[in-house]
Amino acid sequence: MFPDFSILADFNIPKPLHGLNPRTIKGQGWWDEQRCKAYKKHNYHCWACGTHKSNGLVKDRLWLEAHEQYNYIIDKGKGVLTLREIVALCPACHNFIHSGRLVKLVENEEVDLAFAFTILHRGLTLLKKAGMEPNVFAMHAANLLSEEYHNTPSWAQEVKVWLDKWQPSPLFKEMQKIEWSNWSMIIDGKKHEPLTEEEWELKYD
Repeated sequence: MFPDFSILADFNIPKPLHGLNPRTIKGQGWWDEQRCKAYKKHNYHCWACGTHKSNGLVKDRLWLEAHEQYNYIIDKGKGVLTLREIVALCPACHNFIHSGRLVKLVENEEVDLAFAFTILHRGLTLLKKAGMEPNVFAMHAANLLSEEYHNTPSWAQEVKVWLDKWQPSPLFKEMQKIEWSNWSMIIDGKKHEPLTEEEWELKYD
C-alpha cells in the first residue's frame, strides 16, 4: 500500500536497543544499498505520507531518510525485535516516529519548540485523517513538551484529554514489564544483545 499511513504508528524502539541498528551491524555499504532501494521503490516519495522529497515540510532538508521497521515478539518476559523492512521517509514523518528523540533535541536546544509541535501535530493529523489510532509515543511527547515549556496549543489540550482516557494495549503493557537484559534484536537471522545500562549511559548521556 502506498502511501502507508500506518508507518506513522510505529512504536519507539525500546531504550535498551538504542545501541543496536542495521547500519552499525551490517556495515555502511549494506545500509547504503538498502536505503537507495527504498528511496527508488516509490520514485523518491515518502512511504508514509506520499510527499516527494523535493516538496517536504522541512524546507532545508529536501531529501528522504531511511527508517527500519521491526516485528515485535513479546513472550515469557522477553522482547525480540526482528528487522522487517527498510522504508523511506521524509524528515517530517521520520521525526514524528522518533518522537522521543525529538523531545531530546528540543531540550538540547537543537530544535525549536514550534518546529517540534508542527511535526507532532502534522503526524497526528495524518493518522486521524486516515481513521487510525494516534501514535501514543507522539502523544506523550506532545504532552511532555507542553508541560515542560508551559506551552499548550489547542490541539495539545486535546492530547491531554486523550491520554487521560487512554488504555494501553496488552502488547504495550507487556513491553513495559520486560527487564533491560531481556530485550534483543534479530537481523538476517542473527540475534544481537543490547548494551548494558552502564554502556548505554556512557554512549548517550
